[in-house]
Amino acid sequence: MSDYCYIHPAQKELITTLSLTLTPKQIEQHTNICLKTVKHVLALWQRIGNVVNEPLRTGRPRVLNSYEISYIEGLIECKPDMLLKEINDKLLKAFGTDVSNQTISRAL
Repeated sequence: MSDYCYIHPAQKELITTLSLTLTPKQIEQHTNICLKTVKHVLALWQRIGNVVNEPLRTGRPRVLNSYEISYIEGLIECKPDMLLKEINDKLLKAFGTDVSNQTISRAL
């Protein structure tokens, strides 16, 4: 079982502000945030200048965004028997997005 407890970014900012005048041990006593977490937040702040470690985006970026997918779904609602080639042509005309028929098929 994990002892992990979510700390809101505002609380992490408070830790960095308090660190200007208090020791990590004093911050722990005033905020009831464990010393290990206080030290971790301060180390992260010193290392990257931010209290939240933003993960890098993994994987390949999507070719179609959610707006384009909604557009495709709307086309199919209006004309359910529309061919992938027709959808592709309309997508290219509306958004300038040129994708394969396979990409459209997978998006649905």
